[in-house]
Amino acid sequence: MIGVVDYESPTTLKALLDWKAHGVVNKPIRPFGIMSSLVLARALGSYHARLEAKINKLEETLRARRDVEKAIRILMELKNIEEGDAYRLLRDQAQAKRLPIGQIAANIVSLHETLGGLGLEVRGPAGTGSRTSS
Repeated sequence: MIGVVDYESPTTLKALLDWKAHGVVNKPIRPFGIMSSLVLARALGSYHARLEAKINKLEETLRARRDVEKAIRILMELKNIEEGDAYRLLRDQAQAKRLPIGQIAANIVSLHETLGGLGLEVRGPAGTGSRTSS
């Protein structure tokens, strides 16, 4: 994004920032400085896109990690097992289904929340894993 402005004012500068312009060309447009503005704007745009992709990937990883932690707690409660055993169970299920562990964890968390929202609870070993009404 390259802004073309005829004069600088606080409103114009704010608009450039709001539009996330990567460069500015002043009017009247002269040949001098156009190429450098275009090159810098393109480089900044590419850099910005790479950073956004990296941020999105990190956010997804963090979201998946939170789901894994929640799923481990759910499995520990339902199966009355230790944290390490719950993680291994989760990991083994992901490997058996050939899915990312975060996706398996998200499914477990979603199902647990859905059943809870319906007024159903899943019992641990004492309830033999059956669903009962609350």
